Amino acid sequence: MIPVRFRAAFSARILLFALCLTLAPVLSSCSESHSDAQAVILEYLKTHGAPDAKEVKIDLFHTDKQVPDKAYAGVMTTYTFGSGSGELQREYSGYILRREAGQWMVEENTSYTKDAQKAGEILLGKSKKSQ
Repeated sequence: MIPVRFRAAFSARILLFALCLTLAPVLSSCSESHSDAQAVILEYLKTHGAPDAKEVKIDLFHTDKQVPDKAYAGVMTTYTFGSGSGELQREYSGYILRREAGQWMVEENTSYTKDAQKAGEILLGKSKKSQ
């Protein structure tokens, strides 16, 4: 017969494993959306007047349940040319993204923020204007 403490420990491990399996797709999809958006924004910049864009780093990626097909991305773009101090030029900007056929697309440029609350306001304000 198996002692009670071993059964309890075994049950806890099974429960923890099941929880990890349940959360893994959710957490990986957030990361996937973030990297997909990063690539889409870089491609958008290169095809819309900024061919010197070297790298895009998303400082904030924000979605809202009220507009599930849209997202806000606060982005720092690094260019291939230097500033007066000799460092690569950087620019901070925001983007409203919309999901079409499972892919993020840049809808429009907007102001930059790292504040999730302000990003939500920007996202909801832009959504109301487009409706």
